[in-house]
Amino acid sequence: MSRYRSLLSGLFALITIVLVGCSGPTVKAPPQYTAAQIEQLSGYATSLSAVEDRTRSELSALIEKEDWTYVRNFIHGPLGTIRQTMSLVSQNLLLPEERKAALAQAREVFVHLEAIDKAALNQNATEARSEFKQSLAEFDEFLGLIPDSSVLNTAS
Repeated sequence: MSRYRSLLSGLFALITIVLVGCSGPTVKAPPQYTAAQIEQLSGYATSLSAVEDRTRSELSALIEKEDWTYVRNFIHGPLGTIRQTMSLVSQNLLLPEERKAALAQAREVFVHLEAIDKAALNQNATEARSEFKQSLAEFDEFLGLIPDSSVLNTAS
């Protein structure tokens, strides 16, 4: 009888090992954006797109005219609020990778804007034009990170 008991215990141990070993970890669904979150992010995107359009037309013209006082005023005036808006967008992204990428892009935009400001202070048109082009490229990349309504969970 003790022999069967040992065999039965061994069999149960083997079954337990197989069951535990074959079961996989539970897969957690990635976080989903709600309609309200998408609406909020879309509002930020619209605001940032308007600033980008204005920057493309006005700041570009000021740099081309080498109107350094107004270049600096534009950077500190109308562009003064984009740091806050870009930060809000970054904070409202759900995935940590998205947040990290958005913060990095925002930093790059500001590095270029500060370089334009410095170039304007030094009246260096070549540097200002170069940094302006780079800032627009970084800004476009940032806008590309903002999710739109296509990421909404259609099942809910």
